[in-house]
Parts: sequence; structure tokens; C-alpha cells
Amino acid sequence: MRKILVLILAASAFGLVFSSCTTPKGPQTPVPLTKEQLQALASRAKLAPLFGITIYPSADGPVFGGANRVHDGDVAEVSFPAGENSPAPLVQVTSGGSDPVDALIDTSSPQNWATLAMMNTLNIELMAAPSLLESRPSHVYDMISGFLGIAGHLKIDQAGMENALFQLRGAAGPLGPLARGMADPKLSVVLGVDTLKSFNHVQFNFPSHFVILSASTDYHPDADKLLATVPLIYVGGSIAAAGELEGAPASFILDTGGNYAVALPTNRPAAKVSQVSFGDLVIRDLAGTPCMDLALGPVSNPRLGRLALARYKVILDFRRRNIYFEKP
Repeated sequence: MRKILVLILAASAFGLVFSSCTTPKGPQTPVPLTKEQLQALASRAKLAPLFGITIYPSADGPVFGGANRVHDGDVAEVSFPAGENSPAPLVQVTSGGSDPVDALIDTSSPQNWATLAMMNTLNIELMAAPSLLESRPSHVYDMISGFLGIAGHLKIDQAGMENALFQLRGAAGPLGPLARGMADPKLSVVLGVDTLKSFNHVQFNFPSHFVILSASTDYHPDADKLLATVPLIYVGGSIAAAGELEGAPASFILDTGGNYAVALPTNRPAAKVSQVSFGDLVIRDLAGTPCMDLALGPVSNPRLGRLALARYKVILDFRRRNIYFEKP
């Protein structure tokens, strides 16, 4: 009887959440879940080993063995539309024959994110160890936490992924700050570093508006088009490149989700940035915007957004841990 009662409660709260997420009369801004709704969702969670996932502790947080597995040799080649000011790398994802859903590739986001409504669309189940695994976005300022879920199968164009991890935002309604100001199309999914680093390499060709995610052969830069090679590093789980900000060493977070040129660290006012350098590549006269004005919260590292990257082909070589900047 107790099990039946829990299932009824879960179904009731789950239906309430989804009705407010998907109907036209639902909230146009995120509405945090109540304690009762969270408890109902928690009752649906399954332990990590049931998904074939092993959780290992580490100094940087839990590591999930068996998660985000790509199919060796798969390649996704996706064109994305030109943005209003700069092209945003949008791809479509599906799961188990579901209708395709627009997803933003955001290299500043350590994790994948999705709205609660995507639990049905992408067949995402909540994972427990033994309670729900909660986290908050680190790449944008957002007071709403997410809860770890897993999609057994995900497909991007011709590339497949097994056991894709998602943080499910603990609110009815849209993604809020995670959508990075994009209103059209209305985003429900963000693909972050958790997805990208599973591939051999990822290419962003911003002038030609396409992205390639490859689990196939190594990437070999074109010597005639190569502008700079810098080490691929991680800053708080975000993808970053070592360079110089007006002659001073700096680790720049590469932000494919951000429609700006340079996000300046905390306590720096808006100002023209005379140059950003990556080896032999020098990018001059960029608009610098304070991080607080971009809803990024207080940050210590500068960020390079799409307005600065828009002229280049940027390749993230995860196998060799390099970033290549090329002429398109």
C-alpha cells in the first residue's frame, strides 16, 4: 500500500510539474519546485549501479565511470543558423526515436543541462547515490539547483552516446540563465563539457556556421591555415586557453554560449580591450563587458565569447589536449 501511495504522489507532482512546463499557460519564468514536488521526484530515482554507473570520489568532485560513452568512429556534422549578432552553435538531439530538440553547445558549462520537461522527451531518469545528486551551475549566476539524471541513449546527427548525464533544473518552466539569453528557439537543453570531452575532437567553424563532433580519427591542423596552437586546459570544469590579456598572462574560458566579445573579471569596468593574444594570433579592439553585466556572477578569469571567435575555426583536440585556431 505504501509503495502504491508513493507512486500516486510522484505521478501527481510529476504531472503538475510537466503541465506547468509544457502548456501555454505555464510559467514563462522558472518556478522552483516545492519540497513536496522534490520528494516526489526523489521517489523515482534509481541507484547509479542500476544504470551501469560507478561513482568514484575525487578532489574535483565525483567521477562517473561508464557515463557519456561515445561510439568509436561516429561523427556528427551539423550546420547551425546565423545568430542575430554572432552564430550560436545549435544542434539537435534525440533519444529513442523522440522528436529532435534544439541544444546549445556551451563550452563554458562543465555539465549538460535540461528542463524537467526533457525527462519525457529524452527519456532521462533521475539517479541517486543513494539520495539525489544536487549541483548548481558554475558558469552562470543561477540560484536554482539541478539534480543528476541519465539518458540511456542520445543521438546528435550520426553520433551516438550512451549513459549521457544531465543536470535537470529543479524548476518548472524554461532554463533561465542557462539559455544564455536565447529566446528563439526556446532552449530546453545545453550540451557542456561532459559531452564534448568524450569525443576525440570538436570543430567550430563559426564563419561557415557548422560544428563537427568526431569520435573518429585524430585531427591534423592545416599548416597553411593554422594561426595558433595552445594547450587545452580546464578552469572549474570549463574549457580554457592560455593567452594574454593586453600583454598580461591570462587563462581565457572559451564561451560558445555567450553573445559578447570579452567578459572581464570581477572589479574591472567596461572598457575597450586593445588586444587578446594566443601565441601568434592577436585579436584587437574588442568590447570588454563586466562579468556581472552578463549574468555570469563574480568570476576571476576573463572569457572569450562568440563575437571574438566569430572569424575563426576553433578546434578542441581532446586527445592531444590542444586548441587550434585556424582561418576558416
